[in-house]
This record gives sequence, C-alpha cells and structure tokens, in this order.
Amino acid sequence: MIDPLLGDLHPLQLVDLPRFKQAIADGQQQGWNFYFPYLLFVRLGSQSTRYLWQEINGSLCLFRHRYGRKRRLDLAFPPVPYQETALQRALERITDFNQGRNARIYFIDEQDMPHLRALNDWRLSKRNPQYLYSPQDLEQLAGSQFRHLRRNIGTAKRQAEIAIQAYGPEHARPCRQLLDAWETRKENTSEGLYLQRRYALNAFHFAPQMHDRDLQGFVYRVDGQVRAFTFGGEIRPSLGCLMLAIADPDINCLSYLIRQHFFANMRECDIVNDGSDGGQNGLREMKQRFRPYGFHTPYTAKQVTRRSARITRPRREQSVEHSIPAAITNAKTIHDAANAYPRARYELRPSRLLPDQVGLFALVAFPAKTIIIPHQHFDETRLITWEALETLDQATRFKLVQYCFKNKKGLYAPKDINRIGICYFINHSCDPNLSCNEKGDFIARRDVQAGEELTADLEKNMKKTYSEFICACQSPNCRKIIRI
Repeated sequence: MIDPLLGDLHPLQLVDLPRFKQAIADGQQQGWNFYFPYLLFVRLGSQSTRYLWQEINGSLCLFRHRYGRKRRLDLAFPPVPYQETALQRALERITDFNQGRNARIYFIDEQDMPHLRALNDWRLSKRNPQYLYSPQDLEQLAGSQFRHLRRNIGTAKRQAEIAIQAYGPEHARPCRQLLDAWETRKENTSEGLYLQRRYALNAFHFAPQMHDRDLQGFVYRVDGQVRAFTFGGEIRPSLGCLMLAIADPDINCLSYLIRQHFFANMRECDIVNDGSDGGQNGLREMKQRFRPYGFHTPYTAKQVTRRSARITRPRREQSVEHSIPAAITNAKTIHDAANAYPRARYELRPSRLLPDQVGLFALVAFPAKTIIIPHQHFDETRLITWEALETLDQATRFKLVQYCFKNKKGLYAPKDINRIGICYFINHSCDPNLSCNEKGDFIARRDVQAGEELTADLEKNMKKTYSEFICACQSPNCRKIIRI
C-alpha cells in the first residue's frame, strides 16, 4: 500500500541519472556522496531503506525513507541547487511524516553550510574529510613528493606480470570470487563490509549498462588470475569519483598500483574525490602517500528543539548577599572591584576546524600585533628541552607536543600536563591568526574579530615527528599533512 504522504515521490532508478547529474552540475557539489551510482547502489538490496526524490521549484530533493517498524523520512542532502523555499517545503513534508520536528540531513556540501548555519534549531557536525586528487599529477608521478609511491608501484610490478583490462560481463564471476575471498580476510578488521559488497555486486551488474563516463571498471590480472578491480566515474563534469578499489592483500603494494592506474585514467577530470579513510590507519597512510590535492569536508545536520534555560533560584533569600565577601559590602566598593576584575577575553567552544573537539575562541576583538595571550597565562611553565623530551613515556610526549608552545630549545610545558588551562587548547592552522614570540606570548598576526577561533602553527619549530594528522584549516596555503 502506498503511503499517501509519499504518493508524489519517485523511487530512485537508473533512468534518473541524467537529471541528477545536471542538478549536481548546476549546484557544483564536490562530495563523494553525490556520486549517482553510490546513491543508487547503497540502497539496492536494503530491506528497510530506500531513496525517493522530488523536484521543488527546479531544485532536486532526495529523501531517505525508512520503512518497517521504524518508519521515518529524512533528507539525503539539501535541495540541489540550494533553495531555501525548496528546503522549507521538504522539511514540512518530513515533519508531517515523522509527526514532529526531528529531521536529519545526512550529507551537506561545504558550500551549502552558510545557508544551514543561518537556520535555527539545527545541530551541525563534521564528517570525516574526503581526499581530493589531481589525475594529472598522479599520471606523471613527477617530483620527490611521489618517490614512495613510485617505489610501491614498482614493487607491485616486479612481483608478477600484471595485465589490466576494462571490466566486462565476462569478469563478473572471477571478480565475485575475489570479493568473497577478500571479504573473508577482512571480516575481523574492517567495518561496513556489507556496504562494500553491495557496491561491488551492483557495479558488476550495472557497469555494462552505463556509459564509461558514469561508471567504469577495471580488472587487474596477476599471472592470469583476477586479483583486483576498481570502479568509479564522474560525479559531474570535471569532478570524478573512485567508488571502489579492492585488491588481493597477499600481493604486496597491489592496492597502490590499482589506485594510481584508476586516477591516471580519469585525466578528463580536474579533481577526483576518493572519499574518506573511515578512520582506518592503513587506509589513511596509503591515501596520504598519493599526496592529496586538497580535502573536502562534508557535514551532517540534525533538527533539534531548543529548550528554554532553567532558572535556578537561591534556596534562601539571603544566599546571594552571603556570597559577597565581607571586604566589599557597599555598592561603591563592589563597583570598583568589578572595574578592577579582568574581563573575559576567550572561552572554549566546539571547534570549527576539528570535528568532536574543542577550540579557543575570542570573546572580544583584538587589533593586529597586540598580545592576546600573555605567557603568564600558562601557569608555572617550565622548559623541557628536546633532548629531555625523549626520556619521557610515549603518552606524555604526545600530549606535550600536542598542547605546548615550541621553540628551537624545546617545549614550554605546564607543571602538570593533567591540569592545563584553557589557553592550551589552541588548534592548528596553516594560516593562523596567532604567532608566538620568544617569551611565549601569543600575538595577533592580523585583526581578530570576536567569535573567531584562535589558531597557531603547531608544526613550527618541530625537531622530530611524533604524530601526523590531516589539516582541516582549508586555507589557500594549507600543507595538507601536519607533522608534530
């Protein structure tokens, strides 16, 4: 039976591909999750969820419909191209279906975030950054930055004779056998294997029916046997997507070779989005070896009902008066003490750069070249030389490197790393608004506005690399990988 609230929505089908690609081209989306085969495959075979779509005022709205016992409706992403009126109409439908204002939007492009931030009653969260690559750079592999990648690809080629073929129906059976073996090997170490399997099985079926521009596959034969395959295509003109890359883990460095081959064959695109690393260390290391051109950070949003703040009344009528020290009992003295007390200048809030972490934010504006955080605010600091740092345990070293100001001599560390003030929670940016002098004062490099997150270059003055992370500052001169 068709639900009357969903009667005018269309189930997502292969014939909808041209309409979707045109909408995404108009909206200039960059996210991996806008790749049409992904949207089509991720729900094919699901017993509880499907995608439905509707066009509102010329914008395409894609709904995620969960049926069965836990029935609900959400948005896969905001209307494409974005229109506030289309979003409001879509949310009205979701409110009617869910019988409440509790909608979710699963994938939001960076460029649509200003629109969502302007709306009330939404909680916004960052997803894992997605890796962007230049096919032209990865086709040539020129320069010292690709020396490790060239070495890994050379290792794969020296092990055995590798033949590369475009995917065809005749490859479905050996690719499925490889998928079964790969899944058996990975079942105890990888999450989301059922989704990878769904992508692969649907790719085997649909690739022969689709233009290579939209879904193209390659198989890699090692000594005559299929030992790897890749699939991907265009998200929109000039932007490609690597959707799937599976290689036999018994063949050393084969995963590097197949990725490089796929990227090189996407030369008609300016950028290829390879998705996120899912927090997997091995996958992160491999993707970093390909030297990302940049990163794309998607977001997710949840509609929330904001409750009014509770007012706590004093238990006794005189409790407020009793809380005032005896030394300042008259109004004049209280006024003078308030004037003498330091003004709040910064506070901790959820970081805008790092998901699920906090950052230090300015509460007032600071002119350029003024001292924002004097070194005295770092209580009882002591210099730990780089040599002395090596004598500490690994966990303590990591925390000191992560939080402390560094110069050529060493680290200016707190008396106890387990008891640090808010001034230590300054996050990294390759284009920071703070610099640090020899005394340890943090100084504004430019005018800093109230509400702005305070950042510094955490990689500066490092003598040795103890850890590395993907930079999310998105500045034009971002160094991509930060080593601290």
